[in-house]
Amino acid sequence: MAYNDSHDMNSRLSLVLDVKTLLTNEGYRKLFEKCENVYDIFSRQRDLYNQYDFIKWIDALSFLNHYSVIEPLIVFPKKLFPGNTPLQHDDCVTLIQFYSLMENIFRNTLLHPYIPAYRTINKNCGRYCSFFRRYETKLPFRELRFDTFNSNLLTYTGNDQQKTIIYALTCSILYHYYQRELEFLIKDQAEPKRRQHGN
Repeated sequence: MAYNDSHDMNSRLSLVLDVKTLLTNEGYRKLFEKCENVYDIFSRQRDLYNQYDFIKWIDALSFLNHYSVIEPLIVFPKKLFPGNTPLQHDDCVTLIQFYSLMENIFRNTLLHPYIPAYRTINKNCGRYCSFFRRYETKLPFRELRFDTFNSNLLTYTGNDQQKTIIYALTCSILYHYYQRELEFLIKDQAEPKRRQHGN
């Protein structure tokens, strides 16, 4: 992203400072302190996406020298769906499900560190079998510090709090990004049908 004048640079620095605050334990917890249910959490995450969006978020983390932390989350879709430009409906759904699951694991690890089960993914659960089983060797579990201590379980073993916060917030941003992409895709696919019925 180019910043061509002092106003844009000031806006960028303000955004970076806001993101830097979010990457602290206090800042992250404050983000969800008034959330009473899943709907509140989702609404807060959607507000976060609307405030920063995908490009601004990556730009801010890059400015803070954290791009290497989020790189596994950013680049793997191209490896997962090579040549699919634009992504297809099922591709978007798979990515939405992946980022949703990862965000949930990272968020619960941060907000409920005393519950070890929240760090674990059951590979026999419906979501994993439906969306991830066929792609599991291409998904960035290892890069994100998930280990297999049992053939049916994946456990997040990361103990760097700031990295976990970055993972959680980035997964939230990417979830809403691909949700928006899916909405655009559905709208584009529906448009020719509307024209056809209109003729």
